[in-house]
Amino acid sequence: MINFRFHIVSVLSVMLAVAAGLLVGGFALSGSGGAQGSNLRQSNTSLRSQVDDLQRQARSRDSFVRQVAPSLLANKLANRSVLVVSAPGVSTSAREGIEKMLAAAGAQVSGELAFTDAFFDPTRNNDEIDLAQRLLPLTVRGLPNNSNGVETASALIARVFADGKEKVDDASRTAILAGFGQLKMVTAADPTAVKPGQAVVIVTGEPYADQDAGKKNAAMLTMARQFRASFGAAVLAGTTASGDGNVLAAVRADKALAATLSTVDGVESADSQVATALAVAQQFGGKAGHYGTAKGATAPLPA
Repeated sequence: MINFRFHIVSVLSVMLAVAAGLLVGGFALSGSGGAQGSNLRQSNTSLRSQVDDLQRQARSRDSFVRQVAPSLLANKLANRSVLVVSAPGVSTSAREGIEKMLAAAGAQVSGELAFTDAFFDPTRNNDEIDLAQRLLPLTVRGLPNNSNGVETASALIARVFADGKEKVDDASRTAILAGFGQLKMVTAADPTAVKPGQAVVIVTGEPYADQDAGKKNAAMLTMARQFRASFGAAVLAGTTASGDGNVLAAVRADKALAATLSTVDGVESADSQVATALAVAQQFGGKAGHYGTAKGATAPLPA
């Protein structure tokens, strides 16, 4: 019932928009007028009309998916709790769309954590290690013993917010979030309201492309690994699986990690948001899958 059409419509819209631009550019360069100019203007108007039609179809498609989602997702995640983690560059609409689909499936969102650029900044490595060691609860053992700040900090946060993983009180969790909040690395609307979850959904945006892109993209993959290691069910959902260093593509290319961590691309769209909720349910059944339309996806939705 939910297929590739939404994505095809979006791609066609872009292609037609480009074609319209080429027509206008060609007219400007040729400097010709009269009948030729009139024909080009008519073609441009026709292309714009087609783009408008395709955009309306895309909006209609998205609306349809949101209407049928409650029936499709009903009770798939009843009595389950899910922590939502977002990386830099994630839109509010994508995150909220995923949370609505989780709720439609019966899940309770146990909290939202937003990781900032500072968390993945290689120059903040020592800050993360020092803070993690200072805030480490006495009941938590076996954190990575190395000089990788992102790995140590991610392991600490993941383990204290994975339901049933560690015996940690609420005061310790709040202190950890407050500490990383002071460093402007991890934010939460209300640190005291974030509770452990049985599953985690990590939402990512575009890969980094600055001078430290390699290190930052690798750090994001490290963070995803640590959350996968702590949570019984984990899904990595991204806006795209393209671009150098893309964490979604990196997971799909890693056979060992891809066998345990599910991925979904295109999460700005309603169908991929539905796929994310279904992928979480599939994770509770002990299976991992890769969904969407980008390279490495095996289907639009879990079967």
